[in-house]
Amino acid sequence: MDTNTKMITKGCYLYLRVSSEDQITNYSLDTQLDLTKREAIQRGYSVEHIYREEGKSATTINGRPELLKMLEDCRKNKNKIQAVIVYRLDRLSRQTSDFLAIRKTLAQYGVSVVSATEPTGSSPTEQFVETLLASVAELDNRIRAERAKNGLRKRFESGLPLGPLPIGYEKGEGKIWEKDPNTWDKMKQAWDLLATGTKSLNEMAKLMNSWNLRTVVGLEKKRKYLLRNQAVSRLFSNKLYAGYLDYGKSYPEEKRSLVPAMIDY
Repeated sequence: MDTNTKMITKGCYLYLRVSSEDQITNYSLDTQLDLTKREAIQRGYSVEHIYREEGKSATTINGRPELLKMLEDCRKNKNKIQAVIVYRLDRLSRQTSDFLAIRKTLAQYGVSVVSATEPTGSSPTEQFVETLLASVAELDNRIRAERAKNGLRKRFESGLPLGPLPIGYEKGEGKIWEKDPNTWDKMKQAWDLLATGTKSLNEMAKLMNSWNLRTVVGLEKKRKYLLRNQAVSRLFSNKLYAGYLDYGKSYPEEKRSLVPAMIDY
């Protein structure tokens, strides 16, 4: 056993997390792994396990299974694990209260929180800085949420639809939805048939599935599912087909849409 191996007597866990919105930033899991491993080596820690939380944007810790597993492992291995190393403190949580709760829980197990890119420690000043950084992360999160909310409101007021593309439409230039040449006529035929009052929702679902009409998820229509009665009911309740935006409690007022209308209202 060489001298360097003898010096490593402390155990640590690495916690890596990237949410969907982080995929385009330098928060990639590989980046986090490289920096946290380097920090562990510099501090003389032996990495006992690496927890990877991919694509988790949950607002509470209950939505992050790897974090919960890590906390439980820290409890089971009390006094064997001395630190949890993260790329940034906001990888643990962007909510100040959650971060403080996590830090307190880890402290009870004799585990300290170490950031590979920010000042952390056990002194009163370092603890204050950690809390301040957590608060800044929460503020940033709230500002981004507010901007997104305002952006959606502006889109609605401009007559542009929100949410997933309904059958019959495709994404056009300038964020305006246009007629989908592959499904527009079929969906128009479905509306005309429904108007006769001779078909139930179940019959319409079977017929529309036979026409290869599918429920789509996402603006790029990457995921498609067979139509069920509930999905068909939602389709035929969507006022967008009549050229109007209707989002209930989110935006109580009804707004004329810029997308082509399929039926008369």
